[in-house]
Amino acid sequence: MALILALIAGLTTLHAGVFSYRIMSNSVVVQPLNLVSITYPPQNLTCTGLSKIISGFYYQESFESIPLNWVVINATPTPKGFIGPGGYWSIVDGGYAGKAIRGYPLLWQVREHKTYTIYNPDTRFLPQTSNAIRIDSYQAGNTPIGNGYLLLIAPIELLNNTVVGTRLDVYFSWNRRTVGYIDLVNATIDRRDDAVIFSTYNDVPPYWRKYGTPSYIGIAEIYKARGGTTSYNFNSTLLQLQGYGPYMTYAITMTDYWNRQTLYFDVYWIALYDSTGSLIYNFTFPYGKYSVVMERSGTTGDYGYLNFGFPGFTAMYYNRDISSYAVYTGVQVSTLLNIRGGVGWGSVILTDRVNNYYAFALNTSGYLNILRNAGTGWSVLKSALVPGYTNSTWYKLTVTYSRVGTTNYFSVYLYDVSGNLVTQLSASDDFFQPVFAGLGSYTSNLLYVDVLYDNFIIGQPAITLINAPGANYVGELWSLSDVLVSSGVSDASGIIRLPVDPATTMNGGVFKVYYPNNVACLATQYPSTEVIRAGDVYNVLWKPIYLDPSLLNVMFYIGYGANTTYAPIFNVSIYSGYSAYAYLLLDTSASVIDPGLSINILLINSSGAVSGKIIISSGAVLSSQTSPSILVAGSSSYVYIEGGYSAPRSSSSLMIYMVACGSPTLAACIYIPVQLVVMSPDT
Repeated sequence: MALILALIAGLTTLHAGVFSYRIMSNSVVVQPLNLVSITYPPQNLTCTGLSKIISGFYYQESFESIPLNWVVINATPTPKGFIGPGGYWSIVDGGYAGKAIRGYPLLWQVREHKTYTIYNPDTRFLPQTSNAIRIDSYQAGNTPIGNGYLLLIAPIELLNNTVVGTRLDVYFSWNRRTVGYIDLVNATIDRRDDAVIFSTYNDVPPYWRKYGTPSYIGIAEIYKARGGTTSYNFNSTLLQLQGYGPYMTYAITMTDYWNRQTLYFDVYWIALYDSTGSLIYNFTFPYGKYSVVMERSGTTGDYGYLNFGFPGFTAMYYNRDISSYAVYTGVQVSTLLNIRGGVGWGSVILTDRVNNYYAFALNTSGYLNILRNAGTGWSVLKSALVPGYTNSTWYKLTVTYSRVGTTNYFSVYLYDVSGNLVTQLSASDDFFQPVFAGLGSYTSNLLYVDVLYDNFIIGQPAITLINAPGANYVGELWSLSDVLVSSGVSDASGIIRLPVDPATTMNGGVFKVYYPNNVACLATQYPSTEVIRAGDVYNVLWKPIYLDPSLLNVMFYIGYGANTTYAPIFNVSIYSGYSAYAYLLLDTSASVIDPGLSINILLINSSGAVSGKIIISSGAVLSSQTSPSILVAGSSSYVYIEGGYSAPRSSSSLMIYMVACGSPTLAACIYIPVQLVVMSPDT
């Protein structure tokens, strides 16, 4: 009978070597035994522990007050909410539960208006280096006449209980004339309305002043007493807007009605003050920070808008970097939303804060869209019809986002408030890496849209183990009461995602890792004082197994503390056609055992039969032999260990004899020594 020992050789491939041996039975002749390498088990490493590298978080915002840990793009926090030239975010009544936050894009419109049938206007809208927007009926010369408008549609909450102040310069080449008006009109005035508001009629005042409809509050009549340039500061009375709305249009009208004269307005700012005169917010027109986009020009009714970056779009985001979670655990973002008015969409957004956005949007046309904006406009990546969509209805919008390499993967789910899935879609894209998550509203017809959001949540839908040695490692999370919570399998990058609800929080638990062949590799138990939550990321620590053929030893690492290592250490092969009854024997006199070592050593054959165990507990040998013996044949039997140290940087040397016998009575046996050097890592 001949016995071959095959040791897992780390990174070294071994083909030949000689074990020393001694005869334990009379009249037995044993030839030298070859040490060879084989491929089973395929893992030449041990798992030594887990190390938490990222702590998960769960964030929920009910928007009962302005969230100060949020950022609104190009806006300032004020007592009325976040206000900027492109958007208004405020806390309002009418949320799904309690209050909600309103995301309302602000868009400054411009319009040229032909007021006489026999005269054509040539009104221009020009940014000024003096940080003003010019409404210009001057550069065209003194022949064209007509009106020019600067308009802003706003919800009445923005304007109610405020004093509106307007600062402008007026140049007029003549004198003693009314050259314009400032009004607050009880309507959503559309710059494209050629049929009513901006229809041609033979008079100077704006339509609402001429006909008394829609109703309005007159703030100022701009009278030019003398020629040249005059500076004006107009303040309204304290605006009490009960009974108005829900939206009103602030309008500055320039009226050029004399074809022998020229006229322009330079508007510097429009400010909102509270009842005590304290400034709430000042809308300004800094040169180089905006442009004028003319959608229609060269006619007698040109129109367009001021572009402060993303016209018709306003966004806010929770100020926490989510990029690492997208790589490891994935990110889940959800909100309730309700589009109350206007045309456009409400959305969950992902952004890098460098003018790149993904929007996962529900729109007023009844579609769920995945969109991208890289600073040049919105493009649709994927779209799905929303069956039965209606405005002024609450929906739950949920987005999951993960990133593999340079590719982003998105899934979007739309639910009704009863939890029924209405529609879903998914897409992938690699244009940019998102960093922040939040909310965004967009008026797709560049007029207005009014969206409410409630119960915003960011979480991670997994707990993740990273740095597994390769694909197909299995990870599990168990409760301390021995209930399986979640399991997963590593991908090619060695990432094991254990899916959980983003709100998951556990007081203690047990993580288990298995080799691809389903043999246990690690168990790490965290006590009840340790909080495990969704989004946590743990590094799987492992070490290779080393073999020194000249010293005939196997060196490997096991865990310490809460980490218990399980591993096949080396394989046992019998020459083809032979078998042996085998067991392991610990030679205590030739071993040096650390008092912190607790380990079991056993033999498992190719059929899965398990021997008894050599047992060492806290340095004490409780059993030195793996009786009873088991039948070993072929090349797929192996020596297996389970255990750990009480502390790092520990080491023991165990002299183990592989005992192989020719019969169940253990007659005619040979003993083959293998030295096991068992260590715990530094960390």
